[in-house]
Amino acid sequence: MAKKAEAGAARSRAAAAPASPPAPNRAGQAPARASSVIRAAPSVAQRQKCGALASAFARAFQEALSTLVGRPLVCGQPDVAAPPPWSGGQGKEEWVVGRAAIAKREAAGREAVLAVLPLQDGLMLADLISGGDGAALAAGLAEVQADTLGEALSQAVLAWAPALGLSSARQGPALEWLGLEVMDAGSVEQRLAERWTVAAIPWSLDGGSSGRVYLALEDGVLECSRSAEEEVGGEGAAAAQARPVVNPARFPALSPTTATGPRHSIDILVDVPLQLTVELGRSTRRIKDILSLGPGAVIELDKLAGEAVDVLVNGKLIAKGEVVVIDENFGVRITDIISPMERVTHLGG
Repeated sequence: MAKKAEAGAARSRAAAAPASPPAPNRAGQAPARASSVIRAAPSVAQRQKCGALASAFARAFQEALSTLVGRPLVCGQPDVAAPPPWSGGQGKEEWVVGRAAIAKREAAGREAVLAVLPLQDGLMLADLISGGDGAALAAGLAEVQADTLGEALSQAVLAWAPALGLSSARQGPALEWLGLEVMDAGSVEQRLAERWTVAAIPWSLDGGSSGRVYLALEDGVLECSRSAEEEVGGEGAAAAQARPVVNPARFPALSPTTATGPRHSIDILVDVPLQLTVELGRSTRRIKDILSLGPGAVIELDKLAGEAVDVLVNGKLIAKGEVVVIDENFGVRITDIISPMERVTHLGG
């Protein structure tokens, strides 16, 4: 009986004793706990706005990467319904996370936009941008590769920033680029534990490579951003009120009539000024011959000595004549008027 009593007391002491802390991991730190915050599912309005903004980001990502890689990259329709692959924090895959913050606002500097890529996809794109074939990839993201990939993602994010509707001519850019981080699945999930909505954007590269880029938007961005449709609805309404009403012009039907007014002669044109030119001759020369001209140089023309010169009105030949000297000025004596048929021929030329 005494032994049974001692065993029962030992069990009672063991049940009352506090649980021992978890053993430290190899880095000397306690293992990260799963986030205790359960993020409520995004509302329908949040999903719709995130999807619209993700579509705009897909176009910016497609344009930036196509230019940098030198091959067409095509993005598909964003998906805001499927859970991201890092959900649960159990995946072994590492992720490249591009970070951007709201700029020049009351929430300036707050991390608000994340562009997330699988590490292997990021390594492949960085290699392609650097002129490689995207096949021989390193185990980790080196500094040069991080700079290359960071430049590509920052170009896409900052080109897409105006779609948020957070900037104006007075406020400047909507976002500022903060840089890249490499995280495991658990760290990504913890970073996006609450107040974030994620859209998955599939992409494919000419040549067979494909992957996904994930756009994560903090709920505050969705709340204060204005889509292009909302801006048109607000600012466009005021502009529409100030816009004058324009109606198509209406003309009465026309019918053939016989002119009954007086006929005017050419007298109404006699005061119109015309430029008369006397052309001694022409010559065609190459550029090097023109450049070699200087004082004393002689240019041979296509007219023979004593041949009649051309008289032109507004550049059109109407007569021929001979050069005379009147006191100290040159003049021309008309010797031949060009016939109407010859005038038509010259007009066509």
